[in-house]
Order: sequence, then C-alpha cells, then structure tokens
Amino acid sequence: MIRSALSGYILPPLATIVSPEHYGQALIELARYAEAESVLRHAYDGLDRMAEPERKRQAVLTTLIGLYEAWGKPEKAAEYRVLLRARRRSRTRRIEASACGERSSCPH
Repeated sequence: MIRSALSGYILPPLATIVSPEHYGQALIELARYAEAESVLRHAYDGLDRMAEPERKRQAVLTTLIGLYEAWGKPEKAAEYRVLLRARRRSRTRRIEASACGERSSCPH
C-alpha cells in the first residue's frame, strides 16, 4: 500500500534535503573529493550572493578546508583558512561596533 502511494513520487536530490556542508562532508568521507568540491564551492558562491547568515558561510568554508586537507591539497586549505579568519574578524568588528552604538567612549 505504501509502495503504491509513493510510486509516482520523485525524490529530490540529496543535496536539496541535506545542508550543503553536511552533504559535502559525506562526499569527503567517501573520498569523492571532486564532487564534494563542486557542491561546496557552489554552495559558498551562492551564499556569498545571498543574505544568508554568516555562520552558514563559515560552516561551508570550514568544510572546504577539511576537503582540501583530506584531498592532500594543503595550499588550497590554507587559502580558505585565510578567508575564514578574515570573515571571523570582520564579523567580530561588526558585533563590537553594534554593541557600542553611538557611544564615543567605547573601547572597540
């Protein structure tokens, strides 16, 4: 009965159900590095053009770093590590600035 009810249902690709960083991580664990790279870079590029939360961007960057480390590409991992550090510093400055508001005596 269940089988007949689902017979015409088409499942979406796994990447649309699972977050890109988790899907990418699963591909890394399967040593499907080129596929993981494609998923993660596409996700990061898309997030960078959208107003997605910064934590989501940082999660994808962290997974990209793990990908390049697992894939034996330390120079690419280093590139993304620099980008991740820069994004974290930028976010910290924004948080500090918003905490100070209009106060001129704020230490930040």
